[in-house]
Amino acid sequence: ISVTGVQTCALQISAITLEGLGVRRALARSWRLTKGSGFRLLGAQLLIWAVIGLASLVLLAPIGWAFDIAGGLIWPNGPTTAEAEWYGAGRTVVLSVVTAVLGAFGLVVQTVCAALFYLDGRMRLEALDLTLGRYVDERQRGVAVADPFPGGGAA
Repeated sequence: ISVTGVQTCALQISAITLEGLGVRRALARSWRLTKGSGFRLLGAQLLIWAVIGLASLVLLAPIGWAFDIAGGLIWPNGPTTAEAEWYGAGRTVVLSVVTAVLGAFGLVVQTVCAALFYLDGRMRLEALDLTLGRYVDERQRGVAVADPFPGGGAA
């Protein structure tokens, strides 16, 4: 992870999905929107990763502990080899499913944050907030106006 890498690729996916740009134009767009904000974006992204990782640990560890305690209560003298294999397989399956669910949730959070970083960059650089406000006001008055996200957004 580097500041240049974050600056180059941080907002590329958002530019592709919201503006409908190609890969090269999206890379150039991401570079322009993040110029001078590399450390801020890197710090925010690292903070998001740390919070998601910590939340996953806090939610996943007690489940593993519960399985360990339950195994001790079910087999106080130790399980047989077959029982230990079944217990290990069941524990692995449950922890894998919980990990997958937490990973999916973390991916959604990271994707939403990336989209917010993209909108923040556009608001800081291009005054997108004013453009969106004008768009909403004119649409409410019945004036036909151009879409602020002409190549992408919701279909």
